[in-house]
Amino acid sequence: MNNIELVLEFNLIKEKLVKLAVMDINKRALGDLSFSTNKDYLKEELERTDEALRLLHTHGVPSLYNISDITTSLERLEKNSYLSINELYNIRLLLKGIKEIRNYYKKVTKKDYLYFTSLVNSSLELTSIAERLDKVLNEDKGIKDDASLTLKKIRQELFESEGKIKDKLKEIIAKHSTLLNDTNIHYKNNKYVLALNASNKYKLGGIIVEESSSGYTSYVEPEVTYKISQRINKLKQTENEEIIKILKNLSNYIVNYIDELTINYNVVVDFDYKFAKAKYAKEINAKKATIEEDRLVLKGARHPLIRQDEVIANDFILGGDTGKVLIISGPNAGGKTVALKTLGLLSYMNQCGLLISVDHEARLPIFTNFYADIGDSQSIIDSLSTFTSHISNIIEIIDNSSSNSLILLDELGSGTNPSEGEALAMAIIDYLSKSNSYLLTTTHYDNLKAFAASNNNLRISAMEFDNTSIKPTFRLLDNEIGKSYAFEIARRKGLNEEIIKKANEYQEEYASSSKKIIDTLQVKLEESELKLKLLQEKEARLDKKEIELDKLIAKTKEEANKEIENLVNESKREVDKILLDLRQNKTIKPHHALKAIKDLEDLNKPQEEEKTSSNITFKIDDLVKIVSLNKEGKITSIKNDLYDVSIGNITLKVDGSDLKRVAVKKESKKVEFTTINKTGSPSLELNLIGKRVEESLLLLDEYLNSALVNKLESVRIVHGFGSGKLAKGIREYLDTLSFVKSYRYGGMNEGGQGATIVELK
Repeated sequence: MNNIELVLEFNLIKEKLVKLAVMDINKRALGDLSFSTNKDYLKEELERTDEALRLLHTHGVPSLYNISDITTSLERLEKNSYLSINELYNIRLLLKGIKEIRNYYKKVTKKDYLYFTSLVNSSLELTSIAERLDKVLNEDKGIKDDASLTLKKIRQELFESEGKIKDKLKEIIAKHSTLLNDTNIHYKNNKYVLALNASNKYKLGGIIVEESSSGYTSYVEPEVTYKISQRINKLKQTENEEIIKILKNLSNYIVNYIDELTINYNVVVDFDYKFAKAKYAKEINAKKATIEEDRLVLKGARHPLIRQDEVIANDFILGGDTGKVLIISGPNAGGKTVALKTLGLLSYMNQCGLLISVDHEARLPIFTNFYADIGDSQSIIDSLSTFTSHISNIIEIIDNSSSNSLILLDELGSGTNPSEGEALAMAIIDYLSKSNSYLLTTTHYDNLKAFAASNNNLRISAMEFDNTSIKPTFRLLDNEIGKSYAFEIARRKGLNEEIIKKANEYQEEYASSSKKIIDTLQVKLEESELKLKLLQEKEARLDKKEIELDKLIAKTKEEANKEIENLVNESKREVDKILLDLRQNKTIKPHHALKAIKDLEDLNKPQEEEKTSSNITFKIDDLVKIVSLNKEGKITSIKNDLYDVSIGNITLKVDGSDLKRVAVKKESKKVEFTTINKTGSPSLELNLIGKRVEESLLLLDEYLNSALVNKLESVRIVHGFGSGKLAKGIREYLDTLSFVKSYRYGGMNEGGQGATIVELK
């Protein structure tokens, strides 16, 4: 069976993406791009790509450079090696790229782009490294003369020595030009030489450095230049030693910033990767699809490889109450196969984290796999007929497909006896429709059209044909049965009219019962369309009445709230009057009335924490507040002046000076429940960079509880590299949690060892 990417031509999409990426690492990644079935990853990737597209539309593309992978260089650096000039130049390019990104992002409204804001905030310009590199490296990937005083002195002497040797050679050329094949000074094997005629090669004395391939020229270093040449060689050796010393000094400084450079590199890689996808999305005017279970809706779907000013957009609706099988009929060259490929390619792109070419709405399920049998797969080498090849592919599809696969079958049952092909096609459709897969197929068979039109679990659509121009319009008409228009197309192409007339006679004579059934069904479909239109109009009227009712309810609520407010104000006035009467009552002493007023006022005051001085001691079971974390808990044990304070599932050791006693409420005790809000899904990522271990564990505990309630399967905890204490504390805490299935460090595009990926049960 053909590779699905070749059949859908996704390989051409990848070629375009590769050209849009700047960095080689992303060119390779996009060249290897394949579909994923991880729902959480796809939702995150699609959201971030959409964010990049919005940035692209509003702020353009940041300056990005083709920075080579620095991972190997930094690994060598950690092993006490030193970096080469090219490696240092690559780090300089990285820092330049980070500076460009941060400058680009200064104009961005941060709250509108949460992911890229977080990404940029994690980067560092590292100006001290950049300044040191600028002092040493020139634009030609070489070392500047003034990188050190010693190097400057060596190169000055080199320049003077090379000037002397050239002057000597010019003198020889002037005196002995007749012995030479040309009057140029040549540089061979690190020596300055003259080109002597081979017959004169010994006449000047010196060393023969090289012979031409023709044997006609000998390149000779004259004896008079020996000493200067030896001095030059010695200076070059000294120059190389000084350069190595400079490189080592730079490397010894950079080794302290390995973690920061790794983060910067990942930031630049991610920017380039997401913007490559965004640039292609802009080219095809793409939108982000919503991932939805058991439902496929594409409105205004366009094939991304057809010129966007020429392609015809079509709608596809499958799943839910409409069924998961669609049969498309219509004329030859009418666009049936293109429609098939459009839906397949857009679905595959979506599961590669790409935005898709639709004009309006896009909702797609996560397909477990993709299968297609499209085009003529006849093989002369393998002695396979068209039908044999098709049926071999279909057998493989049936054997391997599972629930929620996407299956595309072009001209199902073709290439053999029509009556047998039709019957086989109906049986295959019937079988696959029970597997809960999504199935799209095309056909010319009348019996297959009748089968689809009379089955409530199957949808049928047709490619439109313009009877006036006798041309296909390439528009997909839902709930229509298409004709092949063979006679009309043959007439337009110039087939003899006598043959067409005779064909019509034969058709009428041998017209099958299915043809009559199809004509009857087409009339019924038209009647159904009219009834549907009437129902939609009725629904619209009901919707209007529902809106009016909602407005009436809202108005009634508002009036009720005002009435309640008036009652409250009236009650307050009555209370004030009673208090006034109490004050004026001669039998009630004034200080008693004042005390009553004070007690009433105290009831409205919020309960305050008991302020304690530093010399107050605490005991086990005291309720306290950790001031630095703004968290309340209970003391479970005491040792010296260190208190174990339990906050939810976490126990922290806290100094007594960081504690305040929380006053016990005087009201009757109430049972308090911890409620986790599930109204909004938490982010798939928790960033703890810059926080202390104790504070991080509290945030992590709350975050994981929320992730469990929202049924997240996988989350990313970003802790950075640093000293490793935060990562260690997080992992030790994860080991204590029964609902953690596993955890690991992040991959290349997941933050590396600066992040931990947690799989939840």
